[in-house]
Amino acid sequence: MKYYLLSIFFVGCLAGHGQTLYIPGGSGGVGASTTTGVGIGTSAPLEKLHVHSGKLLIKSSGNTNNSAHPAGVRFVTDVNSSAAEILVRRGSDSQSTGLQFNTWSGVNLETMTLLNGRVGVGTSAPLEKFHLQSGKILIKSSENSNNSVHSAGVRFVTDVNSSAAEILVRRGSDSQSTGLQFNTWSGANLETMTLLNGSVGIGTSTPLEKLHVNSGKILIKSSANVDNSTHSAGVRFVTDVNSSAAEILVRRGSDSQSTGLQFNTWSGGNVETMTLLDGKVGIGTNNPSDKLTVAGNIHSREVKVTVGAGADFVFENDYSLRSLEEVSAFVKENKHLPEIPSEKEMLENGLELGEMNIKLLQKVEELTLYLIQQNEKIEVLEKKVKELENKK
Repeated sequence: MKYYLLSIFFVGCLAGHGQTLYIPGGSGGVGASTTTGVGIGTSAPLEKLHVHSGKLLIKSSGNTNNSAHPAGVRFVTDVNSSAAEILVRRGSDSQSTGLQFNTWSGVNLETMTLLNGRVGVGTSAPLEKFHLQSGKILIKSSENSNNSVHSAGVRFVTDVNSSAAEILVRRGSDSQSTGLQFNTWSGANLETMTLLNGSVGIGTSTPLEKLHVNSGKILIKSSANVDNSTHSAGVRFVTDVNSSAAEILVRRGSDSQSTGLQFNTWSGGNVETMTLLDGKVGIGTNNPSDKLTVAGNIHSREVKVTVGAGADFVFENDYSLRSLEEVSAFVKENKHLPEIPSEKEMLENGLELGEMNIKLLQKVEELTLYLIQQNEKIEVLEKKVKELENKK
């Protein structure tokens, strides 16, 4: 009976379209199919319903029961607790409209929805052209053998006039056709970033180190450091091999302990540091007081000090040279030479190397003048002694 009623319906629908209907056994002027299926345009249907060389239109009335979201058309398989279905729905909200593909096992539902030109996987309300909710994407292509043009295994590209951006996922036999690459360009100006063999290249597709920047600069910027108690670094580069390590700190804070560029090396508990702060360099200290502050010893083959003047003023005619008697009295009272800092002053303030060398040179030149004076007196005395000897 069901095939008879179906044949009456389809004969009326197909008569004007030159299509022939075939059902098992045939009846009522309907052709007989050679299988157990129903064929439209074929007498040997391969499935329960087989439409050959034509289209199938299934149309339902508007959906008004949004609470249950009935499908306009529903194709479903049900094997025990596992099932799959295709829903073609029309309603007043996103939950009851669109084309939806569902699979589930027990209560675990997986869904894919086509709605308003968008595709949602894991969601029935996609917000973009492609919306993946709570899942991963695997896109896999066959091995790329066209290395001459470095064809991408997978390519995502935007093209707006002469400006574009693309993501390439490539596999090939050379570095130019392998890896993950991000490209942007405007006209002929190309900027690229490549991830290859665990290395990142910016401006190059063949990075030589973990991070390789070619023909460009790096800007690393952090927010202000407010944790001065621990001197947290704005940016920190560190190596750690057992108990030995080295680090570079770029820090910003409210005190000298948490600000500046600092280089540290240590082995166990011994820390060596060099700090660049406010245009000053500190070695062994992170709070340099001068252009170069060294908290330790310096070993050098030569040191050159630029000075503003020498001590030749001692030899000028108007120079006031103290008498030896004056010098003797000063030394007895102060326990150091005139114009030379005392031991206490040296311990408290240190020595200005350039200034001290000039003062020492001044004393050597004064000593030279004293020797000249003494020599002149000796010559006078020798002359008098000789005159006395000649009188005998």
